[in-house]
Amino acid sequence: MIQTKKYSYLDLEKIPEDGLRREIHHGELIILPSPSKEHQDILGNLNDLVRPYVRLHRLGYTSFAPFDVILEFDETAIPDYLFVRAERLEMVTNRAILGAPDWMVEILSPTSGKRDLESKKQLYQDHGVELYWVIDPVRQEVLVWQDDWAKPRVYTILENIEVSCIQGLSFAVADLFAAF
Repeated sequence: MIQTKKYSYLDLEKIPEDGLRREIHHGELIILPSPSKEHQDILGNLNDLVRPYVRLHRLGYTSFAPFDVILEFDETAIPDYLFVRAERLEMVTNRAILGAPDWMVEILSPTSGKRDLESKKQLYQDHGVELYWVIDPVRQEVLVWQDDWAKPRVYTILENIEVSCIQGLSFAVADLFAAF
């Protein structure tokens, strides 16, 4: 019988820094490819829209990839973007987020679609993430899961979107896709 190694966060900490991004899902080690320019542009736009507001109002902590989220020792993620409310900042350490952030965001790429829309969605839901967004650069829309997580609410570039876990923050979806 063939046994495969079950990985934990302790295993990740032992790997020498080599520039690769790694996650663990159900004990399986996953190596993530580097993101595209388009992906990084969208991530930069999102950060420009969110971080100044969060800082101005002292609402919590934001971060973007690569930064580890340890949901359990055999369940880790590197979301593209995340937010932790101010009253939960004890979960933010210098090395990782220890537990489920309030909001997690993934930006679809050709290699991440199934993982972001299925396994990560389920992982985040199972661990108590309040709000999950998947940004689709091809369709220029945002899929939003919250509450019962049964079906996402889809926002198009013609709409404004509210970040429900950050009081008072909303912006035009089109601003996520603005070119430089």
